[in-house]
Amino acid sequence: MNTLFLRTLFLLLFSVALSFQVSAQQVEISVYSGLGAYQMTGARSIQQIIKNSMSALPLETVENFPPYWQFGGEVSFLVKGDLRMGLHYNMASTGGKLHYGDYSGEISSIQLIHRSLVGVSARTESRINRKGLSFEVGIVAGINSTTMDLLSKIDLHDIHTSEQTESFKNNSLSLLPEIGLKQYLGPLVLKAFVGGEYTFDAKVKPDPSSDGYLADASNKPINFSWNSLRTGVGVGFSF
Repeated sequence: MNTLFLRTLFLLLFSVALSFQVSAQQVEISVYSGLGAYQMTGARSIQQIIKNSMSALPLETVENFPPYWQFGGEVSFLVKGDLRMGLHYNMASTGGKLHYGDYSGEISSIQLIHRSLVGVSARTESRINRKGLSFEVGIVAGINSTTMDLLSKIDLHDIHTSEQTESFKNNSLSLLPEIGLKQYLGPLVLKAFVGGEYTFDAKVKPDPSSDGYLADASNKPINFSWNSLRTGVGVGFSF
């Protein structure tokens, strides 16, 4: 799937969402939190490059981009039948750490990765029973803004301490499909969902103004891939 198609899809969903007339009774505001297990192939490649560059030291992987919390929110509008469209925000983070230490000192390399996603959503639901339980299918198309802070530290006990921080950024496109259950309790809405995320055009630049990209040992572009499995719960109000 090419990035031109994704950009077109994002603009189309955004235009459609703006084109409908809605009333106050059709608005739903919700927030959620959950866990994401991220692929992070590019960040793992950077870890391996650091290991290879310090092959004389037995660096150990202490953290390897484990599943971590993500948070988000959405304002959506009932536009036609059971179709609901809206604006979506998500933030997520993960990290990795390499470390070695002995009697003379220690060395560590820490990768802190976080992102913000702004996008548009489209959802439809069907009632399961008359007590307000519904099954929902939805998708979000959004733009990621990702930052990785690479913190390197050398600490020679009682002699010298050196710290260095580098930042890498990229913007990419993501699709977030999900399915879930919603329980309506008057204006209160409870939600549980499972889903995924697929990231496109996520090549990492050494700096925002650069035309080049970071590459791994085989000269393939390094990507900040947020490809993942996601699950979470949320609460909202419909009015």
